[in-house]
Amino acid sequence: MEDSDELKKLLRQNLEISRESFKILKKLHRARKFALAFKILYWTAIILMVLGAYYYVQPFVDTFAKTFGEMKEDVSAIGEASKAIKDIPADALQKVKDTF
Repeated sequence: MEDSDELKKLLRQNLEISRESFKILKKLHRARKFALAFKILYWTAIILMVLGAYYYVQPFVDTFAKTFGEMKEDVSAIGEASKAIKDIPADALQKVKDTF
C-alpha cells in the first residue's frame, strides 16, 4: 500500500512539473514569435529609411556629380590653355605686357 501511495505522489509531482514545463515552453514560444516579428519590423524600417534617404539625397548627388564634371572640364581647359601659352612667342608676350 505504501508503494502505491508513493507512486501516486510521484506521478502527481511529475504531472505538476510537466504542466509547469509546458507553461514555460508556451512562454518561450510566444517570446520567440515576438522576437521574430520585431526583427522583421526592425529590418523593414532600416530598409525603408535607406530607400527614403536615397530618394531624398539623390538630387543633391546628381547636382554634385554635374558640378564636379564641369569643374573637371574647366581644369582640363586651363591645362590646355597653359600649353597654348607656352607656344606663344616671347616677343608677342612682351608686346601684351607693354600694352597693359
